[in-house]
Amino acid sequence: YGGINFCCFLLAWVDSPGFRPQFKYFSKGIALLGFLWCIGLAFVISWQMASLALGLVYVIFKYIRLSSGNRLEGGGSSPGADWGEVIDSVKYKLTTAVLARVTGSENFHAKNWMPQILTVVDTDDGGYPLQSEVLALAAQLQKGRGLNVVISIKDGSFLGDGVFEKAQHCKTTLKKFMEKERLTGYAKVIFSEENYPETVWNAVMNSGLGPVSPNTVLMSWVTDWKKLLTQDEDDSAAAFSENDDKARTVDDYANTLKGLINMRRVVCILKGLSFPQSRDKMP
Repeated sequence: YGGINFCCFLLAWVDSPGFRPQFKYFSKGIALLGFLWCIGLAFVISWQMASLALGLVYVIFKYIRLSSGNRLEGGGSSPGADWGEVIDSVKYKLTTAVLARVTGSENFHAKNWMPQILTVVDTDDGGYPLQSEVLALAAQLQKGRGLNVVISIKDGSFLGDGVFEKAQHCKTTLKKFMEKERLTGYAKVIFSEENYPETVWNAVMNSGLGPVSPNTVLMSWVTDWKKLLTQDEDDSAAAFSENDDKARTVDDYANTLKGLINMRRVVCILKGLSFPQSRDKMP
């Protein structure tokens, strides 16, 4: 009875659209009181049995979460695998409440400033990062406990057939590499036919929400930039890397940095490939 009362309280508190009690005298306050009353009464009767019951409830809860997660990760589509936990609704409720409270407070004091990083990483057609060291650096910079968004920009348009599925596949692969580097955050794969600087600027402006928008951009250094500078104008659309599918020039790279600076963003550039990974042991 305590569990039912607690679930009813949470569903009413988060304003779940699927929770519509028909009893006209229902109150979320009374539901919470009923939960506390049942728990207190259980401990008064026998604290040993009450503790055992709560432990069993926790074990069942963890089992359901783990079994559902394994089915979803394995590609299973068995009905009932995802039951829609009320905990996700609670997280969403708290997140929206906090964002609403800090609206208009984008300019934090220096002592409260923390990096909200947007990492630009090049990937191949399968979503495999061409320079995973950028993800390793982003994971280590994340010790500031800020938000981290990883984007991969690819040439194309969502008007084409199969582009969305390709983007989702690349996003899944990119998320796996983020987990490998212990980098928590969000991954985005952007298909665009605009020039490279405009795509990066739009990603920076449209990622995040309010005070949790990116204030720091992490990029890798352009490879063979001296060679690109000496090429003829007709051949200046060489890519940053041999496997990159979006043609970019040194001018595009420089304009990207100029635009980010004008947008008052912190810019970090990783130069070189000999960078320690998250799981490497330093001597």
